[in-house]
Amino acid sequence: MFIIKFNNMVKNKWVWAAFATVVAVAFGASDIFGARARSRESESRIGLLGGKPVDPMEYDAVVRLVRDDDSITSRDIWKRLAAFRTARDIGISISDATLAKVIRADPSFADENGDFSDERYQRLLYARGFTPVAYQEAVRAELSIRQLRALVAASAWAAPSVVNDRASGLSDIYTLRAATVTDTNKADEVEIKPEEIRSFYDTHSENYREPERRRVAWVSFKAEEHDGAAEVTDDDVFEYYDANAQKYVTKGEDGEETAKPVEEVSDEIRAILAKEKASEAAYRAAANFADIFFDRREQDPETLDFVADAVAAGRTVATSDWFAANGAGPGPGYLSRSVAEAVFALEGGSVRDLVTDAIGGEGRSEAVVACLLDKKDTYIPPFEDIAKRVEKDARADKAQRLFQGRVSSAREALERGLADGGDFAEIAKANGMEPGTNFVFSWIEAQSGAAPVASPRSVAQAMLQLGTGDLSRDPVSVPGGALFFQVVSREPDANAVFDRVSAGVGRTMADELGETAWNDWLDANLEALSPEPAVPFDAADDEDSGDDGSED
Repeated sequence: MFIIKFNNMVKNKWVWAAFATVVAVAFGASDIFGARARSRESESRIGLLGGKPVDPMEYDAVVRLVRDDDSITSRDIWKRLAAFRTARDIGISISDATLAKVIRADPSFADENGDFSDERYQRLLYARGFTPVAYQEAVRAELSIRQLRALVAASAWAAPSVVNDRASGLSDIYTLRAATVTDTNKADEVEIKPEEIRSFYDTHSENYREPERRRVAWVSFKAEEHDGAAEVTDDDVFEYYDANAQKYVTKGEDGEETAKPVEEVSDEIRAILAKEKASEAAYRAAANFADIFFDRREQDPETLDFVADAVAAGRTVATSDWFAANGAGPGPGYLSRSVAEAVFALEGGSVRDLVTDAIGGEGRSEAVVACLLDKKDTYIPPFEDIAKRVEKDARADKAQRLFQGRVSSAREALERGLADGGDFAEIAKANGMEPGTNFVFSWIEAQSGAAPVASPRSVAQAMLQLGTGDLSRDPVSVPGGALFFQVVSREPDANAVFDRVSAGVGRTMADELGETAWNDWLDANLEALSPEPAVPFDAADDEDSGDDGSED
């Protein structure tokens, strides 16, 4: 890898490139030869791309680019793998000098003076699980794919007429007249018959389904019980400091960033790590308790007595109220979501199906082992038990339907009256709406927050599709009702903001089209290379792509 510590930059780029290569060989030779030896053994285990075995080093480089992204599927990885190979095949290559320059410019590897630090570089790679050569290839793959993406995205092009059309809508000045259908219905005053309430229950009975609920006993292993259980070493402190270096960078008034030395924050780091180690010790204690319980009771489940066994082991047992899968209960029996999820994963039956594994860890203040005591199946309460609740919901539903009926009638009246040449305000007033005065409005004004109308952004979004004389098709929800408006006039902005808006629209459309073009190209490129992964793509991948997986 390129461990290049230049205090004085070599100005001749060819000398620099040669020096970078020499240093790369010096630090990476063992990795290179070892990787090549392993490559021959493992390439067949990855699969084929374009009829050729996948190079394990290339595969590993691509995987490392996305390993922290939980949303990435195996198909996504192969898309990037195919892109990396295509980039190489069409001649996109990242020179050693460029690679060294990128790595040297990474602020993660800088010392307190902002200079590249060989020691810091080595330590960070180690903390992230990289060998120098693996990191080199990951960066090379990222830069190659990034260059290829730029080429593909550059092919996306928006016609000037399309840009101008969108820009004109965003920069034009509209004169609008509006009228509001006021919601005068109060749910608790709406007249409703008993049969309507019962009918509402019959139609919406699933809305009243009670979730399955469970009740458990649990034992807690608190981290504070294990304070000082494990020593925090100097190596632990340095490793944490390197992995979280950005937390200890401060910015001065002049904007210059300065990293606090590890000695200055050592006590703070030790306190953090001590808590983490105590949490880990608590989790191990909980896991040991669960394992011992399983081992001792596996052969004799009929004598299961979680509470008695826990008390005999010197632990305090707590018992929950009834709770649902999200942890919510009717009273103080609320459990954390992680405990609730673990308990609801239990099916009952054998000892292992009644007692959870240890729950917690990852810096939490306690770990828990829980035992299922009882459960209530999901059910729909009979109408008589929840009649008051159903009546309230039925009234609210009827009030909403009455209001929607008024809105539909108002829209029909406006459409019909305007088609006959009537005046918007007069039609609105004649049909029980509250007309307002004309006002001048623009999309830019709507984004500023200071606008002469309620729900300005919704109004602006609707008016972009309209011309002079047009009526808004759908009402805009506003406080207390629904608003309709008519465009009295639509004119270009006299302040000539069109050019500025057009430039921004052009950039936005180019980005949107470029992203679409890149995603489409990734799919097409992968298909063209006929992937044959040794491990078939995930079922979810095939569903997303419309692929039935038969190729695998």
